[in-house]
Amino acid sequence: MKYVDLFCGIGGFHQGIERVFPDAECIFASDFDFPVSEVYKNTYGIDCYNDIKLDETHEKLEKKIIENNGQFDILFAGFPCQSFSKAGNQKGFKDTNKGILFFQVADILDKYHPRFAILENVRNLVSHDNGRTWDTIYKKLHNIGYTVDKHMVSPHYLGIPQLRERIFIVCIYDPNHEIENINIDWPERLNLNTYNFVGRDINEFLDEKVDKKYYIDDDKINIINIWEELRISVEKNGGKFISPIWSYYLNEKPIPASYPKWKQKLIEKNKKFYYENRKIIDEWKEKYNSLKFTSRSNRKFEWNASTSIDSVWDGIIQFRPSGIRVKNNKCFPTFVAINQTPIIGKYKRYITPLEISKLYGFKDLKLDLKDDKQSYKQLGNTVCVDIVEYIIQQLFNNYDDNGGNL
Repeated sequence: MKYVDLFCGIGGFHQGIERVFPDAECIFASDFDFPVSEVYKNTYGIDCYNDIKLDETHEKLEKKIIENNGQFDILFAGFPCQSFSKAGNQKGFKDTNKGILFFQVADILDKYHPRFAILENVRNLVSHDNGRTWDTIYKKLHNIGYTVDKHMVSPHYLGIPQLRERIFIVCIYDPNHEIENINIDWPERLNLNTYNFVGRDINEFLDEKVDKKYYIDDDKINIINIWEELRISVEKNGGKFISPIWSYYLNEKPIPASYPKWKQKLIEKNKKFYYENRKIIDEWKEKYNSLKFTSRSNRKFEWNASTSIDSVWDGIIQFRPSGIRVKNNKCFPTFVAINQTPIIGKYKRYITPLEISKLYGFKDLKLDLKDDKQSYKQLGNTVCVDIVEYIIQQLFNNYDDNGGNL
């Protein structure tokens, strides 16, 4: 089993296929992020520092394929998502830096026709540009000669306590298009909004002892406690805590008519909450100077845990640009490449890079533990090894070497 690993990151596809085929051989890997390439090289012994946009990279790839009798079995590509993600620029294929890199993948598939390909991207890829982006991708792959299927999968679908919904695109080279639908038993989406997630406990992935640098500072503890004090005071008085709450709208000031309707409705909800709990809120605001001592983002609070936890310190906490968010303690929220690392409330510390790597199913990953910023970024951009293993197992259980039904 020989494969090519494009936009390889820290090797989620690499470790996934080796779970199914321990003797699988990566004949070529590519990633233009130097710190990432160092992790890949240190972990797997493969130099992957290549820019897929350069002719010399394609020449290196061709040389490797020729050395392997002119063929390989499967191509992996978690092509860049920033151009399609809601958190990115959403320029799509108009982004001539990263948005067009899918076509580099398509060109390689068109030239070498490996039997299988598995691509990965953000869930918004399918709906981006009113579906036109996905139509372009599908037609391109179909015209090359691939039968194509896509599905959204998250680690929590497999019982892993982490939410990360991503689109996986599975392709079988089938130039006559004799396969109508790819036969994969995709795991079903689970509803986390019910807070009834049943799966592995998050504590299974946590270490008993971690470096003191991962514990949150007193300022964060203080602002969390301040919001917790308001929540407890309101509920003890028989009130109902709402979400989200903006401290700077808990007053009688009129709502600017220029605000969009969705924001006006949320502010109206905040003002209603204020009128119902005015005495408690006024005392709280006076005590803490309306939170003017902290950043504006810390003056917004989101309780997204319903009744699944009794205290903010029982939940998973994130400091986000949009505010402080608290979720239930059964499943970690999506890890992202920017700094919104989840805080484990009961331990008052961040989840560590090594714990995230275990959560994603990595073994013996050689992260640079002196540079946590890079490690969190790399893990925020990776794929879950368990999902890759699942898809490959399904694919090869149902299709023979020629892509036909077993």
